[in-house]
Amino acid sequence: MVARHQVLLFAALVVLFAPLRRATGVSGTPVSGEIHTTTWTKAGSPYRVTNTIRVPTGQLLTIEPGVEVLFDDDVPFVVEGRIHAVGMQTDSIRFLRGSTEWGGLRISGGDTSTLAYVRISGGNANGNPDSLWNRGGGLFVNVARVGVSHSVISGNAAAMRGGGLYITDPASHVTFSSCLVTDNATSSGSSNHGGGSYIYGSTVMLKQTLIARNNAGGEGGGLYVFGQSAVNITQCTLVENSAGEVYTGAIGCGNGAEVTLNSSIVWNSGGIPAPDTCHVTYTAIEAGYPGEGNIAADPLFVNAAAGDYRLRSGSPCINTADPSLPGDPDGTRADMGACAYVNPSAELILPQVIAHAGTTVPFPVTARVTDTFGADMAFLLDAGLVESVHVISTAWGETDTTSLAVSGDTVRVSISSAEKRTIVSDVLVELSITLRMDVPVGTVPVTWLPELTDVNEEPATLRDGSLEIRALLYGDVTGDGSLTGLDAAEMLKYRVRLRPTINLTLADVTGNGDVSHLDAALVLYKILHPEYVFPVLGGFVPRPSRGEAWELFWQRDGGSWALMVDNGAGILGGELAIRSNGLRSVSAPDGLVFANQIDGLLTVAFARGKDSGTVLLRIETVDGIAPEIVTASLDEGAIPVVWRGARASLLLAQNSPNPFNPSTTITFLLPEHGNARLAIYSADGRLVRVLVNGASEAGVHRVTWDGRDAEGRDVASGTYLCRLTCRGETLVRRMVLVR
Repeated sequence: MVARHQVLLFAALVVLFAPLRRATGVSGTPVSGEIHTTTWTKAGSPYRVTNTIRVPTGQLLTIEPGVEVLFDDDVPFVVEGRIHAVGMQTDSIRFLRGSTEWGGLRISGGDTSTLAYVRISGGNANGNPDSLWNRGGGLFVNVARVGVSHSVISGNAAAMRGGGLYITDPASHVTFSSCLVTDNATSSGSSNHGGGSYIYGSTVMLKQTLIARNNAGGEGGGLYVFGQSAVNITQCTLVENSAGEVYTGAIGCGNGAEVTLNSSIVWNSGGIPAPDTCHVTYTAIEAGYPGEGNIAADPLFVNAAAGDYRLRSGSPCINTADPSLPGDPDGTRADMGACAYVNPSAELILPQVIAHAGTTVPFPVTARVTDTFGADMAFLLDAGLVESVHVISTAWGETDTTSLAVSGDTVRVSISSAEKRTIVSDVLVELSITLRMDVPVGTVPVTWLPELTDVNEEPATLRDGSLEIRALLYGDVTGDGSLTGLDAAEMLKYRVRLRPTINLTLADVTGNGDVSHLDAALVLYKILHPEYVFPVLGGFVPRPSRGEAWELFWQRDGGSWALMVDNGAGILGGELAIRSNGLRSVSAPDGLVFANQIDGLLTVAFARGKDSGTVLLRIETVDGIAPEIVTASLDEGAIPVVWRGARASLLLAQNSPNPFNPSTTITFLLPEHGNARLAIYSADGRLVRVLVNGASEAGVHRVTWDGRDAEGRDVASGTYLCRLTCRGETLVRRMVLVR
C-alpha cells in the first residue's frame, strides 16, 4: 500500500496544480440513455455524456484507469445499479465538465459501488428545489453502500445542501479513506448547509481525509450532520472552511446527530458544535475543546497559504494522536490530521551564491538522497534580478530527463531517471543564472516552495539559500571581491586553454570583446596603480612613446634561453607561438606566464603590468636549441616587433575536429600583416566558400566553417580542401565532412 502521506500529497497536487480539462472538440465516445453491464476503456476515452444517462438496477458499469467522462449536457449521472470505477495513482478516473456543468454522480438503489483514484469536479446540483436534485453537487448517495478511497471531490456546488457530497437514508453506509473534499460550496442562505458534505440519517466513516476551503451559506462549511446520523472522523484535517453561521464553519450538527472526532485537526474554520453533540479526543482545535488528548496549539502546516497542509518539523500534532491507532509509516506513534509527518530521509539545499551584476554564475542545488529516481523542485527567485536560468548538468548525466520552467518568481526543475542514484552531500542539479546589468547591490533570499518540492514523491528537508549581489568589479574573475595576481593568472590560463571558461564580462577589462594577455596585464597594472581606470570604464591602455618596432631575440642564459627585447620599457604583456623539439620550463622574471601546446605549437601568454627589464621570458629546451618564433605579439599587437633569426613562416594547422559534423575550426598563423585568403574547395577543385579574404594582422587566427556553401546550403559528405594564400605563398589541408 502506498504510504498515506504520499497519497495525500499526490492528491493535493492534483487539486491545486492541475486545472480542469475543458472540452475543445467532440472527439471521444458519445454516451447517453441506459447503460447496461459494460466496461468503459481508456482506449474509448473520453466518454462524452450528451443526454440523460442512467445505470439501471441490476446492471454494472466498470470504468478502467485513465478514463475521462466529460459532460456536454447539464444532466446528472444516475447509478441505480452498481459502478466500479477504480483508477490508479498515476492514472486516475475523472468526471469533469465538458462543454457545460453537470448534475453530479448520483448513486442509489441499495447496491454496493466502489470509487478509487477518482476525481469529481465541475458538478452543480441546481435542479427542482422540491426534490433532492439540488443537493450533492459532486456525489449524491441514497440507500446505497459506497466505498471511496484516494479520490478528489473538488470544485462542485449545490443550490441547497452538500456542495461536494450529500448522503442520506439510514440504509446508506459510506466510507472515505485518503480523500480530499476541497473548494466546494452551497448557495447563500441560512438553510443551505454543508459546503463540503451534508450527511442526513446515515452511517459515514471518514479516515485520513482532507476537508478544506469549502463554504456553506448556512452551517457546516466543511461538514454538516443531521438526523440520526453516526459519523466517525478519524485522522482528518478540516481547515479553512467557512459558513454563514461562523461558529460552525468546520462542522455543523442538528436533530440528534452524533459525531466522533478522533486524532484530527480543526483549524481556521470557525469551530464545531458543543460537547453534547460531538465526542472529541486527541484533536487539535483552534479554540480548544474538552476531551482526552485535545490541544489548542498551532499545528504548524508546511504552507497553508499555498494549500500544503502537511506538518512541519516541530508540529505539536506529531506523535500525539490516539495511541491505540496504528503507527505512522515511519514507525512512530500516529500523528493528528490527514497528512502524517515522516522524518525526511532526503535533504535539498539551495546555494549561497555571490554574483556581480550582469554576470552569469553557477547555481548548484546540492542534495543528500538515497536510491532516488528523481526529484521535483521549486523555489522563489526574484524575477526582477534575473535575465535567464539554464540547466547545466545533473547527477544522472545523459541518462536522465530534465525539465526547467520559469514563471514569474518561480523556478521549477524536474529530474527523473530509470537509474537509482545515491548522493551524499553532492550536486543534484547545477543551474546557471544570468543577472541583469541594473540589479541593485544587496542580498536576496532564495526560498523553497515545499508544496511543489519532493524527492521520489516524498517530502524532503529543505534548506533555503541566498543570492548576494555585488557591484560589478571588472577583473575579479575569481569572484572574491578583490583584484589580485590570481585574477590575472586565471586570464592567462584561459588564453592558452588551460582553463575552458571564464566570466567574459569581468575578464574583458579592455572592453574589446576578447580576453588576452593585455587584460591580465592591466589587472596587474591596476594592482600597482589603484587609481588606474580600466578602458572598459573609459580609461586608457598605457602605451610607450616609441614609434619604431621593438626587436626580439634569443640570448643564451645559463642552461636556458632568454627572450630579450632591446627596450623593455612600457611592455605590459605578450603572446608567442613558438616551435621547438621540446621544452622543460617557461618562466617570466617580471610577472606571470602560462604555456600550453595548441595545434602543434607552444602558445605562451605573459603579463607584466609594469615597466620592467629587457628579459621577457626564459625558456629551457630539451635539446638546448633556441626555440623558433612563429608569431609574436606585444600588448595585443599595439607594439610592432621584429625578431632576429629565421623568418617566421606561414602556417596552416590541421582543422579540428577532423573528420567533422557539422562544423570544424581552422587555425592559421600569419608571420606578418598582409592580404590573406582562406577558401574551401571540393575534391575536384570547385570553389565552395571563401572564409577570409582581405587584410589580416600578424598572429594566430581561428575560423569556423559550418559545412555550408556560399549560398548557405549544407554541402554533402566528402573530402574538401582548405587553401590558405598570403604574400604569394599557398598551403593546403584536406578535411573530411561526415554527415
